[in-house]
Amino acid sequence: MEEVTNERSAKQLLNTKNKPTAVYANGDEVATGIYQYAQGMQLSVPDDLAIIGQENQPVEVGLGLTTVDHRLVQVGEQAFNLVIQKSTDKVEIPYRIIERQST
Repeated sequence: MEEVTNERSAKQLLNTKNKPTAVYANGDEVATGIYQYAQGMQLSVPDDLAIIGQENQPVEVGLGLTTVDHRLVQVGEQAFNLVIQKSTDKVEIPYRIIERQST
């Protein structure tokens, strides 16, 4: 079901009169679907379409897609430690952009 939704979204997005030149997807799976659809349309990534995903999933590494790593493992570890310590401290864990061939 997810692949169908990603493909349908990519089709709507990339078959418009004013095609985008860049997409910031709300997840790596969505970015992957857009990438695959763009490839099928013979669009060059990143020359015709730059793509950025989020989450830093292994599929992004394999396809060479740029991603925003929200460092969710570190967020989870820090949250666990704060709960164990019964702390209400705020901790900043900055995201990082991992640039690959898609931008």
